[in-house]
Amino acid sequence: MTTLYLTEARAVVRKDGDTLVVQIPADAQRQMEKRTVRVPLAKVDQVVVYGDSTLTTPALLALLEQHADICYCTSHGQFRGRLTPEVSKNALLRIRQHVVHHDYRRRVELARAFVAGKLSNQRTLLLRSNRKLERPEIAAAAAAIQEMTMQARELTVQEGEVFNPAAPQTASTWGVLQGLEGAGASAYFQVFGLLLRGDLQFQSRNRRPPRDPVTQTRQ
Repeated sequence: MTTLYLTEARAVVRKDGDTLVVQIPADAQRQMEKRTVRVPLAKVDQVVVYGDSTLTTPALLALLEQHADICYCTSHGQFRGRLTPEVSKNALLRIRQHVVHHDYRRRVELARAFVAGKLSNQRTLLLRSNRKLERPEIAAAAAAIQEMTMQARELTVQEGEVFNPAAPQTASTWGVLQGLEGAGASAYFQVFGLLLRGDLQFQSRNRRPPRDPVTQTRQ
């Protein structure tokens, strides 16, 4: 899913069918002409509004209907408030989620599956892209991620282990799992720029707001 950042002053977002139309006014000081950007509505799960940009009521309702939230900030990024969709009233589901959350072993089991799946998907994408590129850096990153995936799948909660957020990260299974996920992301994004074609370039991940077209696409 995608976060839509509205950073241009006086931009207006309207709903047009299954898309959001972002109308950006001309800016003489920056020598920028009036322009329009279309964004598929279904891909947006959050909108971050900086400054005095405006969303029309139909656009707001369409976003809330698909459970997207809208975050309002000042032009300098200071948080002001958030508009969120209706929260599910499924009490039994909420109770079950709380039960699992307080069961440390079960929580780690779920997180382990999520992290292993993420790492495996990253490795698959790198290998698939490297079939034509044949770059040794990409192959090395894929091999490193494979090793991290195996380590994540083999993690088990030790007898008597409890979660202590104040303890060092390496002192718990949960902390080790977080470390593996972070290391996998680092290995993946170190070679991500090699996968791009044309004039697109990627240096590093950044956000709030993203500072280059590639990061904007992946947010």
